[in-house]
This record gives sequence, structure tokens and C-alpha cells, in this order.
Amino acid sequence: MTVTLSLRGWMKGALKGEGDKPPSPSYLQSSLRIAIHLAQQIHDAEELSSVGLSSGLESLPSCSPGSNLLAESITVGVSRVDDPIPLCKPSASRGTAAGPDEDSWGDLDDTAFVGGHQGTHLDQLDTSEPSNVDEHNIDYHDVKFAQIDVESGKRDDDMMPDTVDEKRNKQHRIYSLGLAFYELFGGIPPHESFVKDLRNGLGNLSVGSNESHPCKVRRSISQGSRSSLTRRSSDETLELQGQVIHDLSCMENLRIRGVPYPLCDVIQNMIDCVNGELMSNESYVNMSDVICDLQLMLDKPDIFLHGIDTTRQAGLELDETLLFQRDAEFQSLQDSYQRAVLGSAELAIITGLSGTGKTTLAKRFGDYVSCTHKGYFLMSKFDQMEQVGPFSAIASALDKYIDLLLGEEDLNRDRLEIMSSKLRLTLGRDICYLTSVLPSLSKIVDNLDSNTHPEDCVNAQQRLNYLLCQFICVICSFSADSPIVLFLDDAQWIDSPSISLIGQILKSGDTQQLFILCSCREDEMKDHPLWDTLQIAPSYGYKETQVRLDCINKNELKEVLSHLLRITPRLVHDLSEIIYQKTKGLPLFVTRLLLSLHKEGLLRINLARHRWEWDEEAMINSRDLPNDVVTFFVQCISSLPADANAALGTLSCFGNSIRCDVIETLEETLDVKLKDPLDIVIREGLVSKRNGKYMIAHDRIQEVAYTMMEEHDCKVNHMKYGMCLMDLATRNGDNAMRFTAMAQINIGGPSAVFNEDHYAVIAENNLLAGKIVMTDFSDFSKAFDYFDNGISFLRKNHWKEHYNLSLELHNLAAKCSLTIKDYTKLTIICNTVWRNAKGFEDKLEISLITMTYLIHSKVSESVRYGIATLRKIDVIISESTSQDDILEQLSQTKAMLDESPMSAVGFAYFSAMVSGLGDFHEGYRFAKLAMLLLDKFGNNKYSGQVLSVCANVLSYNEPFQVVKEYWIRGERASMASGDICWACLNRVNFALALFLSGSDLSVVREECVVASQFVEGNVVASLYIQNITYFLSHLMGGQVVSDDVIKKNLNNAHAGAGLKLFLVSKLYLALIFNNLDEMKLIVHKYEDITSRPLFLFAGYLNHPFLCALVCYRMFRETRDPLWMERARGHHSDTDSWSENGSVWNFGHKCILLQAEELYSSGDSKRAQDLYDSAISCARQSKFIIDEALSSELAANFYFNSGDKTSAFHYYSMAHSKYLEWGALMKVEKLNTLAEETFGIGFAPGNFHRKFCT
Repeated sequence: MTVTLSLRGWMKGALKGEGDKPPSPSYLQSSLRIAIHLAQQIHDAEELSSVGLSSGLESLPSCSPGSNLLAESITVGVSRVDDPIPLCKPSASRGTAAGPDEDSWGDLDDTAFVGGHQGTHLDQLDTSEPSNVDEHNIDYHDVKFAQIDVESGKRDDDMMPDTVDEKRNKQHRIYSLGLAFYELFGGIPPHESFVKDLRNGLGNLSVGSNESHPCKVRRSISQGSRSSLTRRSSDETLELQGQVIHDLSCMENLRIRGVPYPLCDVIQNMIDCVNGELMSNESYVNMSDVICDLQLMLDKPDIFLHGIDTTRQAGLELDETLLFQRDAEFQSLQDSYQRAVLGSAELAIITGLSGTGKTTLAKRFGDYVSCTHKGYFLMSKFDQMEQVGPFSAIASALDKYIDLLLGEEDLNRDRLEIMSSKLRLTLGRDICYLTSVLPSLSKIVDNLDSNTHPEDCVNAQQRLNYLLCQFICVICSFSADSPIVLFLDDAQWIDSPSISLIGQILKSGDTQQLFILCSCREDEMKDHPLWDTLQIAPSYGYKETQVRLDCINKNELKEVLSHLLRITPRLVHDLSEIIYQKTKGLPLFVTRLLLSLHKEGLLRINLARHRWEWDEEAMINSRDLPNDVVTFFVQCISSLPADANAALGTLSCFGNSIRCDVIETLEETLDVKLKDPLDIVIREGLVSKRNGKYMIAHDRIQEVAYTMMEEHDCKVNHMKYGMCLMDLATRNGDNAMRFTAMAQINIGGPSAVFNEDHYAVIAENNLLAGKIVMTDFSDFSKAFDYFDNGISFLRKNHWKEHYNLSLELHNLAAKCSLTIKDYTKLTIICNTVWRNAKGFEDKLEISLITMTYLIHSKVSESVRYGIATLRKIDVIISESTSQDDILEQLSQTKAMLDESPMSAVGFAYFSAMVSGLGDFHEGYRFAKLAMLLLDKFGNNKYSGQVLSVCANVLSYNEPFQVVKEYWIRGERASMASGDICWACLNRVNFALALFLSGSDLSVVREECVVASQFVEGNVVASLYIQNITYFLSHLMGGQVVSDDVIKKNLNNAHAGAGLKLFLVSKLYLALIFNNLDEMKLIVHKYEDITSRPLFLFAGYLNHPFLCALVCYRMFRETRDPLWMERARGHHSDTDSWSENGSVWNFGHKCILLQAEELYSSGDSKRAQDLYDSAISCARQSKFIIDEALSSELAANFYFNSGDKTSAFHYYSMAHSKYLEWGALMKVEKLNTLAEETFGIGFAPGNFHRKFCT
């Protein structure tokens, strides 16, 4: 129920019980609502009047210093409640909602408002309310409405003259409402306050002369002028009509009563309208501005109502995270993260020019993740100078995760133990290799093996990629409700190993719980390898969110300044125009310029008014304010003391940050002041010091500071710093310090060397650094840079004076250039070695590198080159070799093998070779021996290779459905050793095994999607997956891969094995879909390019079987005896594999081939029994594909024999098995055949449901 009260009646009830205290937050909140209602009423009436509609403005009561008729005409509607409400304890929680910042009112108390101790004088309020109102049942703070009762307050003598123009009318209404607000917020009518001031001698009143405002009453509160002012009696003052109470003294009464300073300013700026004339440039012109300012105070009281606390704030406090909030962009990141919480794989990219606030937005998002979702925000920052080693930025972020985890107050030890166990289970003994990049790992996983063997892998970088991905997978599984965020800051400077790691993370389906956030300079990402990697993320199942940051516009800048200075936007308009003209809205420039203006005193706090003020004219006329950010920073740095300027230059040589101990080392060793001058730079806000590092506030500052130094001085400084740190790194064995030192030295270059003896030392240290990154990280690109730089520091006669150093640098540089495919530099280096190496032995390594290079382009030339090289060391290669020679060589090889880690590799290939020659039993025995040796000696860099080779041998001897698991093991082992090539081959073999073993085709298709992403970049492996996908698309329907695409890829890759697989796929499809012409063409092509394989490969498992089936079919069609001869040849191979290998895999195939042979020979009776036997055996061996094919061939046999009933039965069996397998296109074809031939389909309901799905 709503109760209507007069304004003064409401005030009396709302203020009751507050005594002499300042207005409570509850009272101010309710009063602001009332004020907004009243201002809105007048504004709406003015809008109606402007279009010629009746609005009631003509009846609005007028106000003057001696009367406040407007306040007397105001009524307020509040709630009546059943239970009495104690009025002595008003609470901010009572009443209606204040808006989006309601919580900010709940934190307020009386001490939040600055003011004196003089209370509100309730006894001066003259009000009469209905006698039946029980004030104890009224909730005075639940304001429902407030309005001006126009009719009750109408008085002819107080009405605004009709002759006054509407503009002056608007200003007078603002003035009148301001007097009402004075009473509303101050608790006392303004004329009584004015009289009280005169009687207490708190101020003087004088009539001043002014050309434009002859009737203005001026007040001065300065002590020096009070004695000279003429006093007037209070009665005389109250008789002044059309004059205004205008000065700080009148507002001072409100401030003394505890009314917040910004609210006093609003009231003063409303009262500053005298008979329609503006008294100051801050005075209100429109009622809409009044409403806007009041609403801001209601919605955001902590900013716009409180103003600034001069007891706590002495300067400009800039928090860019709060200042440039970028709400729309922030919401996009929030939405993306919310999807990640629900299980979506998410990637977000923030782009923009330097200084637009990319990192600031990311940090705000990080606060949201940490505070709202209790998640982890891991920041990795990349450096333009590349001072550190590979992976260091991302590894540092992951290492911080461990420290954050251990630093939690509510750390769950049981959960930590589970994580530790899962890490050990997932990573095995290879977990020790992670400690080199994640030192804190030893804090949660005990008893790590410190004896690591960097050489025990094929590719250390790929191994680290795999291990880090597995580590991320484990930690993400413990943060499923709040995905971990990995933030890549300044990603335009990311190192290539980290790009490879990000690519691996995207490909791995197990790490999709990781939310990846990336920020980068938009103008530096064109053709960037990271950008290419991120753009294909959607193909891996990631949803990509791109957020682009531009410079803020004028309105946004006004909002920023308004929040920063705690002043309503209309009052900072002119200031924002000046700032925007200088900065063009670049956030970095805005913040730095504001700090500079504050430092120069052009932007300062007015202690008397408790608000910021500025000198606009001085800003406009200042010649020192630049118009671009670079010039601005140049001026800032130039204004520093000389030693501080030099210290900042030193810091800039190391990029964005450098460890504090490095600066201390430089200061001590070079005897130069750095720490104290840097403290000056820190106070200027250009540098910060945290987490044991000096960090430049923004990369633009680093760039400007660096470019301000002369080029020669830069090089000399880099050399000095590098030599100093190199000695320290050598003494301490600190590789991280070594990388920093060598980066400095190599930037300096040979021209900066100041001691002749240093050239060789620098070359040796480059050699050492290159070996480290090549061995420990397999970063061949970075290693080549070190070797190449080492060569550049060698002097003119280095081949004579430093022969061994020169030879090693060139050989390793050649190896790296071959790996990174820089063949131009490889050719130059090889020619240099050939000219300068002393003997053949010294040229042997470069010969092997040359031969490897030729393999990629000129195979025959590579072979000739290799044979010629071997002859130089008396190794003669026979031009022809018989099978007996091969067996003899194998026997000798077997005798050389012993029980050692390398023996597993030898026995694996030995088993493959022996099996390829037809001895399956012997090959199987040695394959098992190889795997036993692998288990005995543990994993090594050849484990994936051994498992893959042995699995191919086992697939001919053990049930195929079991063997496929070996390839999964092989893939994991290969990844753990960094052998990405064998990992891809293992993955391809697994996908192929799924298909050949008769797994549901939808499962095979899903595996092919994953595998195609996994093997991307490996041309041969990709072709195999593409072949399987080609076959699936024809069997299952959907988008079909064209023959031309595969043929083109095959030609480009020169993949003979891939061509065989493609032809077999086409042959299989021709057989299944009964395409005779295709069968004839393909089997000829296949036989023309196929010879007995040297090694057994699981992919060949079905080849002779399919060829035999096709040849028997062609014989029945043509009766050409050549087809029968060819069919029996292929049939013989299958029989041999069944006799020597696995009956499980080949038995049913042999029975089916016997049935086909008998059928082709006319022995129908025996063939009939064998078809049934083949179907039964295929079912027992769980080869559904062969069961379906056997049933269909039996159906063909019966149909051609005239037994249509039996034919329909076997077609139905085939239809059922094809449907179960998922070959929907074949099912459709069989159904069509049945309807056309037999007039009835095969269970159409079941078929259509399956097909539609």
C-alpha cells in the first residue's frame, strides 16, 4: 500500500532518529530517487510543451530566496507495511533497488561523507500530515513516486511571466528545483539557512554591480573582505525579490551538514541560474543534464556521489584495468569462457595496435577468471629481444601454476597426491625431462630421477611438446569446472618452439579444457606462423573468438576521464576534447599524458572543493605537449637525470624485463650506477620492480628508450653486458644466463668486440649455446643462428688458427640448415668445408649431409654420391644381390645382436625382413624378442619405431583385433621420445587396423578425423589417411574425396606405397559395388606396380585376397585362362600366409577363395558348402566386413545358379552385416537390387532409420 506525504513530511519521518549526524546513505539514496522523479517530471512537461501539448508548466510554482513554493508543492509516495519499522536505524538495503551498483550503497556508513557535526534541524520543518497516518508503519525509504502538485501550489503572484522566453523559463525552473533540492538534501529551507548565516556572522551579503547581471547578490567567505562588506538586516535581505543566494557560503552550510561535495556542486550549479541567466560555466542549461548527473550519483555513488577523499588521495591514481574497461570486448571474452566452462574448446585472440590496451583487457579478464570462477590465469610474455631459451615463456607460466597451487590457503593434500600420481602414471619415467623447464614440478612429484639423458630421444623439442601437452592434460582434468587460461602476451614475438607447442596443444583432443588467450599486434601478424596455426584451430574443434581493440573515441574518452576524476561527464567535456586532440584516443598515450599533466600542475586537486580542476588555457597553449606517443616518451625520457636515462637505456637493451640479479651483476662488474637511478625511473612510472625482475611499463617505452641511443653505442653496450654475463654463466653453469649473454653479444656483433682474444671465445660460446638448444630442445633454427653467429666471429685465418672450432661450427651449421630446409646456406657451408677441410675423414660428415640433401631432390644422384663416398673408405657395394646373399647377411647380423637397448631395434627389423622372405614363424619369434628387450631396458628413442615394426609382423601371426593396440602404444612412445614421424605412422596403422578389423565405420571415420589432424605436415601419413577417408566416403556417403585430388597428392609426394593403397581401395570398391570395368582396369594397374614387399606391412594383409577374388570374377566373365592363372597365384599367397601365420586372420579368406575357385571351375556342390563355412569362420573371427562379403558372394553364386530363394536369403544376410558395419551406400544399393530383382526390400524400416541417422 502506498502512502502520500508532503516533501517536508517525508523529510521529517525519514530523518527522525538520526540526530545530529550527517545524512545517512539510506536518506541520500532515497532523496536522490525523489530528486530524479521531480526533475524527470519537469523534463517530460518541457518535452510536451515543445511540441505544443498541454504540460502544466504554466502552473509551476516559482521560487525566490524568501520563499520555496516549489518545495511546498511536492508530494512523495512511500510504502506502508504491516510491521512497524524502526526509524532510528535506517539501512541502505531498504527501499527499491538503486540500479546496477546497489551494492556500493550497502558498504557506506556515516564516515563515508565528509562534513561537520552540525545536524539537521527537524524542528524548523513545518508540515502537517493526515492524522490517521501511523508513522511507525511507513517505510520512508521505499519511495514509490515523487511529484510536483501543480494545482495545489498554483499562485497567480508567483507564476513565471508569460513574456519571458522559453530558454529563460527552463533556466528558472532549474533554479527553482535547485532550491527545492537544497531543502531536500540539507534538511532546511535555503532562506532560513541564509538568515541563520547572517545572524551567526558566518558571512556577509553585498550588492555588487555587474554589467550583465545588475541584480546579482555576491557573497565572499574570505576573511580579508568580510570587514569591508556592508551588512544588511535579515528582514531587508528577505525582501529582495528576483535575486539569488549565490556563493560558496550558502553551499558551505550543506557541506557542514555532511552533504557530499559533488551533490553540493549539483545544487549550486542549479541555483546558479538567476532569472534565467547563467552565473558560471558549470551551471545547468537543460533539465536532462540534471537528471543524468543525479542518476550517475544514484547508480555509482562511490564514484560520483562521494567525490575524492582528500585525506587519502594526494595524486592521480591510474588503474588501466578499471580505467579502460572495454565492456563489449570484455563481455565477448566472458561469453567465450562461459562456453569453455560448459565443455566447449575455446580460443580467444586480442588484436590491435601497440598501446590500445590489449594486456590491460587480458588482465581484467584474468581477474574475472580468478575471482568469479576461482580459476587459474597463467600469463606468458614474449620478448622482442629473445633473451631466453625455447619454451621459457610458456614453461614459466606452467611453472607458476604449481606455485599457485601450493600457495592456496585451502590446499587439499589428498587432491595434490592424486595429481602427483596421475602425472607419474601419464608421463612415466619421462616426467624427469620436464623438470628442466618446470623446476617447481619436483615440489609435487617426489623422487624424480635426476639422471636425464638428452640424447635418449629423436627430437627433444617434439618430446617436450608431448610431455607438456600431457602435463596440461592432467592439470586441466583437475580444473574441469574452471578451465585454466593460458595467456600468450605479445605473441608477435613468440619463439618457434612455442608455436610448435601451441600447434600440438590445439591438435591434442585431451587438452581442449585449456582456454587459450592470445594478444598480439595486428600490424605484425601478417604471414606470421603463429597466426597460421591459430587460424586452423576451428578445424581441431576450437571455437575462435577474435577481439579487436581500436583507439577509444571522444565519448569513450569522456567516460574514462569522468570515472577517473569522479566528475560527471558534462563537466569534463572540454578537458576530454583537449586530451583527444593530443592522443587521438590511444589508451597508452592518454594515461601517460594525464600523469604528465598532473606532474606539471596542469591537472590538480582543489582541496577546498574536494575535486579535480585543470587549466584548459595552459594545456591548449603548452608547446611541450606532443601530438604523438613516441615524441611524448622521448620527452619523458629526456627529462630524466642523465644517470637515470642511461640506466633505462641499459634496461631496454634486455627487452621488456630482466632479472634483478643481472642488473646487480652489471653494476658490480662494470662499476656503473644502475639500481639507484632505476629507482628514479620507477618513481616516474616508466619501470616497475616485482617478482625479482625490473619490468618496463610498456613495450613502447622500451622501444623508444632503445632507439634513443646511438647505434654504435648500442652495439658496444650489448657487447659489454654480454661479456660480463658470459663469464658469470660459465662460472655458474647457468644456461639461462648463457642464452641472455649470447643474445647480447650477437646483437652487438663482431664490430663491437674490444679485445682481439675475445673473438674465438665468443665463437666457442656460440658453439656451446647452439649445442644446448639443438640437443635439449631440438630447436634447429635457433641453433643455426648460434652456429652462424659463431662463424661470423671467426677471424680471417681461423681455418689455420682454430681449425677444429671452425670445422665443428660449419658441420653443425650445415646439419641445422638441412633440417630447417635452408638449402642456399647449406650449399655455401658445404662448399666452404670442402675447400678448407684437411682430409677425407674431416669431409665425411659434410658428405653425409650432402647425400641426405640430394635424397630430397635427386635420389639417383644421391645413391651414386653415396656409393662413391663409400668406395673412398674401401667399402664396395655389390650391384646385384640374391636371396641367399640376403639370408647370409641376415645370419651375420643376427650373430652381432646382443642384449642391449639397441638390440631391440635390430631384432625388430630382422623379424620384418625374415617375415618378408616368407618365414612367418621365425619373424614372429624375433618380433616378440624385440619387444621383450624393449620392456627390459625401458623406453628409449626407438621404442615407437620398434613397436610399429613389430606390430606389422604380429598382424600376420596374432588376431588382428588385438594387434592394433600395439600401434597406440607405439604412438605414445614415439611422442615421448619426440619422434613425430613414427608417431604419425603408428597413428595411420591404427586407423587402418580399425578399418581392416571390421570396426564400425563411424568409429573409423571419427578416428580418421583425429588422425588427419595429428599427422598434418607428414605428407605420406596424410596420404594414407586420405586414402582411408576416400574409401569411407564411398561406403558411407557424404562428401566424397575425388580421385583427381588423391592422384595429384600422390604425384607430389612420390609415394609408391600410397599409390598401392589407393589402387587397393578402388579395387575393393569396384568389387563391393560390382563394377566389372573398374575391376579389370585397377587389378592390371596394381599388378604392374606391385612386387613382393621387402618388409611386411599390415596394409598388405588383404591385397592378394582381393586380387584373387577379382581375378576369379573376371575369369567367370571372360573364361580367359590367364585370369584363372593370376587368381591362383594370389590365392597361393593367401594360403601361404594362413599356413605360416594366423589362421584367425586368414582362414576364412582361404575358404572363401576356395569356394570362388570351385564356383569358377564348375564344382557348385563343393562350393556351396565352402561359402557357408567361410561365412561361419568370418563370424567366429569377428571380421564383419569379410562376413558381409562372403554372404554377398554366396548370394551371387545362388542367383546365378537359379536358386533365387537362397540368393535372397544370403543377400539379406549381407544386407544385415553391411548395415551393422555402417556401409550405408552399399546397403542402399542392395536394397535397390532386392526391390528390382525380388520385388521386396530388406527390412526397410530398419534401413531407413539407420540411413537417415
